[in-house]
Amino acid sequence: MNDPEEGVILEDILKLEKRNPLDPSSWFLMSFTSKTDDLAMWSQYGNNAEGVCIVLNENDFAHYHSLSDLPWYQKNSDKQISHKMNSSVEIPNDISLNESGKELTIIGNENVQISEDKHSTSNNDRDYLYRVAYVHYSGDKFDIEETELFTHEEVTRLKGLLGDLKSELTNYKNSEDLFYKKAIADCIEEIRYLFKSVDYKYEEELRILQYANLNSDNEKIKIDYSPEFGKLYLERKENIQIGEVIFGPKFPNPEYVTPLLKLLDKNIKYKKSTIKFR
Repeated sequence: MNDPEEGVILEDILKLEKRNPLDPSSWFLMSFTSKTDDLAMWSQYGNNAEGVCIVLNENDFAHYHSLSDLPWYQKNSDKQISHKMNSSVEIPNDISLNESGKELTIIGNENVQISEDKHSTSNNDRDYLYRVAYVHYSGDKFDIEETELFTHEEVTRLKGLLGDLKSELTNYKNSEDLFYKKAIADCIEEIRYLFKSVDYKYEEELRILQYANLNSDNEKIKIDYSPEFGKLYLERKENIQIGEVIFGPKFPNPEYVTPLLKLLDKNIKYKKSTIKFR
């Protein structure tokens, strides 16, 4: 990951004991953006504008309006933790991109750590998309930036919830209780990768999160040996329809590729970016 504060900034805001950065996480991420044919994205992720922007059909992803809509949340909800914290929160996360006229573009596939079925549903295997919140943090103060994916009301509410959580953690009298610390660590682990530094606000990122225990007998986890060291990944169950392929401003000879696209799927649209890229 290119953000050195990835998964850490939430710990700073909440004044939590930081985990060992060498401890691996069992959360796997796949990153997307609502930005299509964007100059900054071509520069950062588009192979210096010689690559392609793959626009996906956002209807192939599942949508939800609150945590209670998620079967894994209903199944794994810990009544002991809920009683001990005396708190129950639902954060709306409706990312219906059709309403805002946005499309969805893949920007990366990254491995990032409490059962295997956390983000699966009994009705279908479509992945849920989570919006990333961009945080400005300095000293004891934090702020969440408004983006095209969050309304002003949602940002205001999210800031309030984080502020309440920070106060709750600060004022809890038995903060050294091992059960309490484990419960907090597990909860934070599920949302730590949904907060990033405001420096990456331009990405307008959305993420798929999948959990897989890092055990040698876990057949869900595959290993890509092409890098210098083995890189772990998960294979998704469901296909995602490609809606459009946008060739980068410096993509060489796109006319060589379009016949293949036409053969694979005649419904895939394609065009070359008109952005001036130097």
